[in-house]
Amino acid sequence: SQSNKALDDLWRFEVLPQRWSELSVTGTKPSARWDHALTAVGVKVILFGGTTGYDNDDFLKDLWEFDPEIQTWAQLNAAAGVQGIGPSARSQHALATVGDSMLLFGGKISIYSNTVDDLWDFDTVALKWTQLDSAAGVQGIGPGTRSHHAMTAVLAKMLLFGGQTFSGGRRALNDLWEFDKLILKWTQLDATAGVQGTVPSARYSHPLTAVGSKLFLFGGSSGNIKLNDFWEFDTLIMTWTELLYVAATGPSGRSDHAMATVNGNMLLFGGSAEGGRSDELFMRGYGQTVEFPQFGGLGFTRIYDGDTIVVQTDKSWDWNVDLCSHALLPCSLTILGNPAAAINILRRASSRISCRSDGCTGVTLR
Repeated sequence: SQSNKALDDLWRFEVLPQRWSELSVTGTKPSARWDHALTAVGVKVILFGGTTGYDNDDFLKDLWEFDPEIQTWAQLNAAAGVQGIGPSARSQHALATVGDSMLLFGGKISIYSNTVDDLWDFDTVALKWTQLDSAAGVQGIGPGTRSHHAMTAVLAKMLLFGGQTFSGGRRALNDLWEFDKLILKWTQLDATAGVQGTVPSARYSHPLTAVGSKLFLFGGSSGNIKLNDFWEFDTLIMTWTELLYVAATGPSGRSDHAMATVNGNMLLFGGSAEGGRSDELFMRGYGQTVEFPQFGGLGFTRIYDGDTIVVQTDKSWDWNVDLCSHALLPCSLTILGNPAAAINILRRASSRISCRSDGCTGVTLR
């Protein structure tokens, strides 16, 4: 809030009919907090950590799950069957979802600017914490210590960009990293790895979101400047591109905002802008193309209204897909590719689309 007060409210924005509503949750909910992190796993939302107020040392390490269908929070702890010790208390960390796993990296663990570089996996099915380090078979040298970085997932890989470190003095970062969950390997994505294009400048307190095989970045802070640049990184051709937009109708420079992709639309909310904290919401439409098969049996793929599914195999094959996961109907999809593919795409509500010898195009669920 404008008064640096920690908050505990929960809100939902419906893309159609473009409506905000504050959710009245039942049962115990997480305490008010600051600099925590959220991610969606399937149809649920996971929250970890944070601090109880602005610039204090009361760090948290509680893990919560929100079920939007019954509007209830549940704390995930030993009493709920969670196994493993889990990460230490922290704030300014980042989360990303790969399949059924919630990945957590880095953050700040004390008021004295101590940042960390540990990577954790929370298996949301087995309810188990595992630290992903060399002892667990992780390959490669990962990102250094940092906080206020951003992460997102593209297929089976988690991507991390930027942040702020206090190692060797306080400074912003602009490095891009990939963690391959299938083979447990870190890779820095830079020119030596084949990355092309101009890399965004160093920054922290920025968000990332993914649409198909691309990740998108807007703004952040470089220290004294609130940035308003908009970037795309295409993971297929390993290229950064700065995207131009009409400044008069787009977001102003800001940091500490949030981005998400819903129903083929990229949403940006709030942040700390030049004139103070913002409650603005911006939306930009994108239709994604999802290629099947993607990454073996790793898990759960969200498909939204307006997306295109390209079938690349001629083998019979089942895939766990949350079709039209925004739950808005009607929902129109295009399914292309080999018409002989026997593919069953399962909707969360257990309805089914089958593409067989005659193929199918322009499917609408109602």
